Amino acid sequence: MKKLTLAFAFLAGISMVLMMCVGTLDILGTNLFGLPIPAAYEFITTMIVVVVFFAVAHAQTQRAHIRVEILVDRLPPPLRFATDAFQDILSALLYALISYFGWLSALRSFSEGEYASGLINFPIWPARFGLAIGATLMVLQCINGLAPNFRRRDQYKK
Repeated sequence: MKKLTLAFAFLAGISMVLMMCVGTLDILGTNLFGLPIPAAYEFITTMIVVVVFFAVAHAQTQRAHIRVEILVDRLPPPLRFATDAFQDILSALLYALISYFGWLSALRSFSEGEYASGLINFPIWPARFGLAIGATLMVLQCINGLAPNFRRRDQYKK
């Protein structure tokens, strides 16, 4: 699972580099030559979804999400264990809902051929699939993170 989330985080990084290149070229083209890149805005908004949702599961593997450690670290060990488990379960439920509705939206968008109209009709469904795939990966990571949490239960007793 760790290799899978790392691969998706790598894809998120590539997406961010592509966003930066297109954004820079669009700004330079617009300001220097009066020639903006067609559909640059639509491309960047699609890539933002990919960057966020492809990287979130890897952050979960590293326990890098925001938490109030000053409070959690002062809790007695059994409560620390409970808060970690509760966080994994709550995150899995939240991302399961995002994933479910994301897949419904992505499939509908693909079947209808949904696009953002502009100079170039830019398809929206790839961003919707990116959201659904990333949210599904996060659900799997949260479930996968529960087992080690229960195995680490002994460290909470110290």
